[in-house]
Amino acid sequence: MNNKWQYNIVVVDADLELRTTFIKTLGTQKGLSLHFFKNGIKALSFWETCQLSNYPIDIIISDWDMPKLTGKELFEIVSSQSNKPIPFILISANKPLEEVKEVIANGVSDYLVKPINQQRLLTKISTILKCPSIHKNNTKMGSMIDNLESLFSIGHKVIDKQHGEVIDNIRLLMDKELDRNKIIDILAMLGKYTQIHFNYEEKLMKSINYKDIEAHKLLHKTFYNEVVQMSKEFRNTSVQELNKELLQFLLFWFKDHILKEDFKYKIVLDTNIQ
Repeated sequence: MNNKWQYNIVVVDADLELRTTFIKTLGTQKGLSLHFFKNGIKALSFWETCQLSNYPIDIIISDWDMPKLTGKELFEIVSSQSNKPIPFILISANKPLEEVKEVIANGVSDYLVKPINQQRLLTKISTILKCPSIHKNNTKMGSMIDNLESLFSIGHKVIDKQHGEVIDNIRLLMDKELDRNKIIDILAMLGKYTQIHFNYEEKLMKSINYKDIEAHKLLHKTFYNEVVQMSKEFRNTSVQELNKELLQFLLFWFKDHILKEDFKYKIVLDTNIQ
């Protein structure tokens, strides 16, 4: 059995509904951290940065048919540049059996047909990671919110206060009556939050000689880029879709980053305080 406690999964697809499926299926699983990208170019850039900073990527799940850089092409580039095989799953609505057999023969780990069956997805991930403890968790978003404040404290007054601002905006987004202007206000707040909180946190990590600071800064950059992208696209997105996407983004940033990554440097912080 693989005893690794956390796995990083990259999901590449522009489909919001598919992203929702992945969040519902894998987002509540203990030990899984999801990184979403809307196209292969951005995913490749993230992967290359991870390679340089020794930040591990455990699985890449990609749409087969994407403009500019297809899922198959992404697989070929990653495979040619990686020091070791990286599990890679291609997904598509419909591909001829011969094409599927060809990519599997060339090293693709597996293939899934859209729409994605949640239990089949879990089984595939569990098999690839050799981690049978992964199971479907029916935790609801509402109950997660109710417990956040009792969970998020890292014991640093300024950081905890800044994290509290994220919780406040998650609660606002749970309100189905939010209008476009209010969501724009939240996006603007997040833009300021990235500058103030990330700069403060990175200086704090530097002051305690946190060894994984570069990998942590990479995650901050990913968050910032996602906020910028949503800010650019809000005019062409319905209020309902924008609310849904932003809520999911903040919930799982909080769960996968703050409650996992930030708690790694909390250990070092506690040691320096003692």
